[in-house]
Amino acid sequence: MKTLLIRGDSDPPAEVRQIVASGSTTVDEVSTRDLSTFVSREGFGVDRVVVWAAPDDRAVRALATNYSAGAESPGEMVYVTPADCATTPVGVGRDRCLSWPEDEDKLRLLFQTGG
Repeated sequence: MKTLLIRGDSDPPAEVRQIVASGSTTVDEVSTRDLSTFVSREGFGVDRVVVWAAPDDRAVRALATNYSAGAESPGEMVYVTPADCATTPVGVGRDRCLSWPEDEDKLRLLFQTGG
């Protein structure tokens, strides 16, 4: 499974990168500075998008909303944040918003099962 890891101004922890890499055939990582909110996820040719978002990173939230709107299934978008998921971006499934590190086991399970 090809995965796109999107980050904002803060880098994801090494553990997040390792989990994503171990459950993917390939991983491309890109910063929101290198993207537009109007770039579709299909343009990257990926099966799944993982978003690492600081609690106050509005650019990452906008991209998550845009990409989740174009997803064919809820499992294509995984939103990981060091905050709680009380304010999940529009379109991101409640079961696909994970608080780091509290939901580390859930993230591992998603990537072990291809979910």
